[in-house]
Amino acid sequence: MGSQLNSDNLFVKIGTTKAVPNRAGEFKTYGALREIELVMDLTTLTSSQVIQSDQEFFPSGVRIEEVEIVTETAATSGGAPTLDIGLIQTDRSTVTNNTAFTSAVALATLTPAGAKQVLRQGSTGAGALIGSTTSQVNYICARANTATYTAGRIVVRIRYMKVI
Repeated sequence: MGSQLNSDNLFVKIGTTKAVPNRAGEFKTYGALREIELVMDLTTLTSSQVIQSDQEFFPSGVRIEEVEIVTETAATSGGAPTLDIGLIQTDRSTVTNNTAFTSAVALATLTPAGAKQVLRQGSTGAGALIGSTTSQVNYICARANTATYTAGRIVVRIRYMKVI
């Protein structure tokens, strides 16, 4: 049916959109390191940022340690898209950073199924905020640059620590 931002600026789903399953969540971990996992269908990405979960927020005051990408279904395309994973504010329209977690991850690195890559500060494809501290709560979003994907499913794990 639909959705809207109510007068309190809270996102509200209406009708059948309430039944859409969540594709992200946080795992219980011991110690300071935390982890958020997202399952992404690459065929749903466009050149604009697409929010990956309406229920999972990326917290403020944390340092992003690393991002792990595991390919479940090999990515394919008629062109050569690159993957950006970033942050968008809770108003759902203001992009905080297009490449917070990944920046221009190449199609070739998202194949074959079972491929795994870990992005840390300074590595190829690492996002602009890896190693940095966030200053506000955001949604996690993703986009396909220069072309679209015709197939592909990945699991993205974002590891972060609370800054004390």
